Amino acid sequence: PTNPIYHYNLGNVLMEHFKLQEAADCFRQSTSLDPAYWKAQNNLGNVLRVMGDLAGAERAYRACIFYNEHPRALKNLGLMVRDQAKREQDAKKLAEALSFFRRAVAVDPRNKELRAILEQTSRGFAGG
Repeated sequence: PTNPIYHYNLGNVLMEHFKLQEAADCFRQSTSLDPAYWKAQNNLGNVLRVMGDLAGAERAYRACIFYNEHPRALKNLGLMVRDQAKREQDAKKLAEALSFFRRAVAVDPRNKELRAILEQTSRGFAGG
C-alpha cells in the first residue's frame, strides 16, 4: 500500500505486540511515503529508542520536529538529549534539552507535564 497511514497503523499494532523491528520498518515505510507525517517520525523515534538505537531515534525525532514542532516530539527529543547530557555530564546538551522543553511549552502552554519537565530540567541545569 502507498498510504502512509496504513503503515503507521500497522506499526502501532506491531509495537503493541513488542515486534519492534517490524514496527520500525512500518514507521520507516510510512515516513518514506510522507516524510512530514510527524506521528510516524515520532513513533519511529520511540521504537528505535527502546531498541537501543539512540542515534536513529534522535534522527527520527529531529526529522519530526523539522516538519512539525509537535510538543510530544519536542518532549521526546528533549528527554533523550537530557538523559544523554546527564550520562556524559555535558552542559551544552543539557542546555539543548532545556531548549526543546521550552519550545514544547511554548506550543502547548497548558500542558502540566511539559511545564513540570521544564521546571525539573531547569533546576537540574541551575544545580549543574
